Amino acid sequence: MARPAAKKDSRFDRAIRQASNRIVKETLAELPANMSLGELVKEFDRSKYGVQLRELSLREFAESLGGAVGTGSPRTMAASPAEPAEARGRKTFKTRTLKGRVAYDAAISAALTKRGTMNAETIGSVVGGESDQIRKCMKRLMDLGQVRKTGQKRSTEYHWKG
Repeated sequence: MARPAAKKDSRFDRAIRQASNRIVKETLAELPANMSLGELVKEFDRSKYGVQLRELSLREFAESLGGAVGTGSPRTMAASPAEPAEARGRKTFKTRTLKGRVAYDAAISAALTKRGTMNAETIGSVVGGESDQIRKCMKRLMDLGQVRKTGQKRSTEYHWKG
């Protein structure tokens, strides 16, 4: 059974959606700094603008919160993989919580936005985190359609789509 073609938005619809997204971003910027993500989601779910919040990219979300995204910088420290991440000069992320995952995804999104294309090793040196965290984050970003993956195994590269 063939799927019906998706209806294309008019200029008017796009303009209204962009204005709504801008208002949502401005509202996010005015929220108290100690508000949890759970409280934020509940607040938006109670309003008719929850859809706009869900449509924001992680980068847009982070920028709305005052640009509090870790951009990181390349580290030149050489260390043994057996050492803890902190000893190797890499930032660690607690990705077991939603808040930690959102922060990590935003940091990687910012780095990919800046560089365009990176492999997992470069992401780890620029942003930090462990290989399993990077892999899971990239899967989340690919599921959101923000990142495209090329190559396999060690030659895998991630390309920012936005």
